[in-house]
Amino acid sequence: MKKNLKFEEALLEIDEIIDELENGEVELEESVKKYEKAMEMIKFCKGKLDSIEGKIKKINLNESGDIEIADFQ
Repeated sequence: MKKNLKFEEALLEIDEIIDELENGEVELEESVKKYEKAMEMIKFCKGKLDSIEGKIKKINLNESGDIEIADFQ
């Protein structure tokens, strides 16, 4: 896996692998390798999402019109 892989690049790679596997023209051994690579990409994406989940904040106006910032749930 690339060291500086971006989330969007990983998603595109997962999509490409899914298309190749659904196409059915990939041999069994290659299918297993592609499946394993897709699972690595999924793990990478989940890790990225988990790490930024805590950084996302919810911004609201309270009843008095003041801005409140809270963790997004």
